[in-house]
Amino acid sequence: LPVFSIYGSDNVCQGSSETYYASGNATWSVSPAGATVPPGPGSSKTITWNTPGIYTITASPTATGVFCNTSAIKVVRVVAVPVLNPISGPVLVCPGKNQTYTVSSNVTGSLFSWSVISGSGAVLTQFGPDQSSATIILSGGPSWTIQAIQQIEISPGVFCSSAPQTLVVNKYGP
Repeated sequence: LPVFSIYGSDNVCQGSSETYYASGNATWSVSPAGATVPPGPGSSKTITWNTPGIYTITASPTATGVFCNTSAIKVVRVVAVPVLNPISGPVLVCPGKNQTYTVSSNVTGSLFSWSVISGSGAVLTQFGPDQSSATIILSGGPSWTIQAIQQIEISPGVFCSSAPQTLVVNKYGP
């Protein structure tokens, strides 16, 4: 008889929804509590990982005597996403002048990424621990939005991203 198995990601981000597949129709459970599993049997389940930690998925085939085992398990590591503090730096600026902005988070060892998401401007350089600071030049106006995010690599080429932190910057009045 064939082996009943579960397939899917071993490392996932907190808040993500990942689909897992079984060798056939199955009943599913996750322990400990901290994940949302849709009710009812199925050959796949999209599980939402709400809380960081180590979890065990158990799937048991609904048909008896079809597989050589009565259940399959998969261990999943759920990684917490970084939580960013507010961006600090000037909120009133003269266009065309270099400005420095800084952000921090509850995670070290993972790089921040900076961008200007509204208005005209450019990130000139990123520096400091984990590129937590950026020199930005803004042009035009009357306002801009600066954004910072931080990503953690949880497996080669797979990243968990923080929620973006933004700061609205305005042009000095006349």
